[in-house]
Amino acid sequence: DHFLLIEPDEELRKILTTEIAQAVTLSVQSCALRDCPKTPDGAIPVVLPNRAAAVKQALPAGTDVITLQVRSVPTSLAGWLPAPSDTLIGIASSYPTFLTMARTFLHAAGFDPDALIFRDARKTNWQRGLQQTAAVVCDTVTASLLPKSCLPIPFPLLSESSVVELRRYVEFIQNPLA
Repeated sequence: DHFLLIEPDEELRKILTTEIAQAVTLSVQSCALRDCPKTPDGAIPVVLPNRAAAVKQALPAGTDVITLQVRSVPTSLAGWLPAPSDTLIGIASSYPTFLTMARTFLHAAGFDPDALIFRDARKTNWQRGLQQTAAVVCDTVTASLLPKSCLPIPFPLLSESSVVELRRYVEFIQNPLA
């Protein structure tokens, strides 16, 4: 009757839980592997590929686990290329890996490093200076925390194929004979 996201990183867990909840009608709960129930009664466990083996080992044999896929960054950036050289762009997230990956991919895509402002949303005054940017690349949780004057460009982490798979699972549960 609900999805159970099992992910040890708290910030990533918040982002993925939000994205799953936006995509499906079932409720979504989350936990770290150490807090995972031994028998997820009524739950449909979901994990990222790098956690699948550990989660499957921790759950009873035969438990269905949905392995989510992450969105392709180069494909998602295609619409924003070529990179404007004179435009100030913000990048904000409470998930440190998001910030690291964004730096790497935006530099590789040709964005001028001096035209990028990075903000860790876990820190005090993280929104400082973002109003001067043309837009802010961010995760789906951080997008809702930006000042109203900022143009958010939320970057969903879940791949479209994972969203489709989750929706099919919901459809199957709600209409098993269809």
